[in-house]
Amino acid sequence: MSVAPAEILSLRRFGDDQIVTLAKLVIENAFQPIVEATTGAVFGYESLMRGFQRLGFASPLELLDKAEEVGQLLALEHLINSRAVAAFATVPDFATRTLFLNFDSRLVGGEGDIVERLVNHLKRANIAPSSLCFELSERFDSGKMPDFSALVRQLRLAGFKLAIDDFGAGFNGLKLLCDQPVDYVKIDRHFIGGIERDPRKRHLVRHTVNMAHVLGTRVIAEGVETEAEFLACRDLGCDLVQGYFIARPTTHLGELQPAYPHLESSGAARRSSATLDSILIRKQIEQLPAVRESDELESVFDLFRLNPRQAFFPVLNANGEPRGILHEYHVKEMIYHPFGRDLLKNRIYQRRISHFVSPAPIADLDTPADMSQKLLLADEVASE
Repeated sequence: MSVAPAEILSLRRFGDDQIVTLAKLVIENAFQPIVEATTGAVFGYESLMRGFQRLGFASPLELLDKAEEVGQLLALEHLINSRAVAAFATVPDFATRTLFLNFDSRLVGGEGDIVERLVNHLKRANIAPSSLCFELSERFDSGKMPDFSALVRQLRLAGFKLAIDDFGAGFNGLKLLCDQPVDYVKIDRHFIGGIERDPRKRHLVRHTVNMAHVLGTRVIAEGVETEAEFLACRDLGCDLVQGYFIARPTTHLGELQPAYPHLESSGAARRSSATLDSILIRKQIEQLPAVRESDELESVFDLFRLNPRQAFFPVLNANGEPRGILHEYHVKEMIYHPFGRDLLKNRIYQRRISHFVSPAPIADLDTPADMSQKLLLADEVASE
């Protein structure tokens, strides 16, 4: 159903209790690519709200605040996110991409089981939970929400990925990074704008990247608008980038590309110069069998039995991305307990591989050898 511009401008006169009904007419989802910094290949998309101005709101946040005020926030979020998921399912190679969705923490502790509803919705769309990443905003103090940590754990055990949005610009991003096992940190645009000529910003971003990598978290630079900003973020170790320099948000999904050539050439130049450190790191790489997060935990016992000298195995999600490490000592109780395997088959116990995964530090072939050593030491300390 189409709405004439003159009608759109006066939609709010119908009353605040009609926000969701009116949103169905004018709200659209725009996708903005998030790409690998070293190659320009698309990793995923952030879904952004468009059309809120037609309801008389200056920003998406203003619309969400009003919906929360009149008790329609859950319904509005469900409308926006269900449309985003439906659009995502039409994108070529969506099974290998990640859709980033904003999660309003004011929904925590609300009506119904949010996670169960999400999982069932994705099953109908044939989308794996690991294809969705919920962005946790610093806009609200999650520390004051008693159910927040439980919800984060529930989302993660269900296979969803988590990101801290606008890192550094809100209430408690560092606390979230410390307390919650998130997959991504999205550095706020404030620290990215003009970073190539600002030593303080470069220092902060470099240390944020190192800190996140030690904790097993990838870093996304938000709001990259110039080539100079892109090159600085890439060289400081940011894993992924997003912004107008890469591509603007679009509601026309046919415009999305699998890779962006103007980034590929820069990445190729960097990769072509192999350093001594990268040669040393390559020689230390050991190929290990991996387990899937969705596998039965009993299959892990077989891996340890077939590889008696191996104390851990990497764990991948349904998209084939590293999820973390499963150490032998995490499941020793099950292995050596006389009724361990029978306990695992008990539906009441309900332990899966995802319950035992530990985040692992992140390093690549371009990571300096001394930093790689520090990451390994950090992992050993964290594992004790």
